[in-house]
Amino acid sequence: FPTHNNISYAPSSTPLQTRAAKHKHPPVPSICLVTGGTGFVGLRLCEMLIERGASLVVSIDIVPPPPSAWRHPNIEWRVGDITDEKYLTSVIGEVQPGCVWHNAAAVGPFHPKPLYHRV
Repeated sequence: FPTHNNISYAPSSTPLQTRAAKHKHPPVPSICLVTGGTGFVGLRLCEMLIERGASLVVSIDIVPPPPSAWRHPNIEWRVGDITDEKYLTSVIGEVQPGCVWHNAAAVGPFHPKPLYHRV
């Protein structure tokens, strides 16, 4: 993986993203949980958390990551339903994240209306 000062950068990062990631930023928690991590914003968020020093990022989404997703050893891609409270509680108990980034969303007009409220 491309690195600078022992920090990995996603291969898909643009030159602008790589330059921005090299600036001083407040530290991120060591362990982060991202819901909706395979979506447009979630993918980049997982990458950015690793770039900024997270030692583990766990992504939960209802679909597996796309082939273009960064296969960094410190990113765990999990397929699961965040509306399943028992599953989500289990993952949080196991991972014990320092922060949770909630990016999961039912996108588009294709889902039953109650799903939009559950997510």
